[in-house]
Amino acid sequence: MSVERKKLLRKELFAIRKSSAENKESVTSIQRRLYGKLTSLPYKSLGFYWAIKTEPKITPAVLHWLADSSDHLASLPSTEQDPMRFRLWNPGIEVKARKFSALEPTSSRFTLPELLIIPCLGFDSQKYRLGYGAGWYDRYLASRNGDRPYTIGIAFEECHVDTIYPDSFDIPLDEIITQSEDLA
Repeated sequence: MSVERKKLLRKELFAIRKSSAENKESVTSIQRRLYGKLTSLPYKSLGFYWAIKTEPKITPAVLHWLADSSDHLASLPSTEQDPMRFRLWNPGIEVKARKFSALEPTSSRFTLPELLIIPCLGFDSQKYRLGYGAGWYDRYLASRNGDRPYTIGIAFEECHVDTIYPDSFDIPLDEIITQSEDLA
């Protein structure tokens, strides 16, 4: 697919996601569904995103999961290097705005999360995601080789498209959670 076509698809999906993000019930439903999923999985460490722009806000679900056990660890992406890495985060660790206005923890401890929660601008039934186009998550997953984390995409169901026209470097997710379905 041409770069221009993906730019147009992103523009369309940004508008759809903006409208969806204004629906507080949808956001709350994603948080509930994500927390339910987290409690059903065996993982003790996760990497997640701190929502920017119109991404679904998932931090409340992560905070609830962290409170469930002192064994649980959370981390946030750090884009100081390529591929990105994940820095340990908890409510006591300060975050600062970095690249793309994303908040990154000031912690100096890096982790290799067993589970990775990834924002999706759009997604298709084959569980490919469309992001902002910089490729950070795809490069990170490729760098993990045989030690790839379990991946959950977070999206609004209205951003489900027939295909995102994946490129050879795109990596499908293990599942995608929306406000009303779990594509596993």
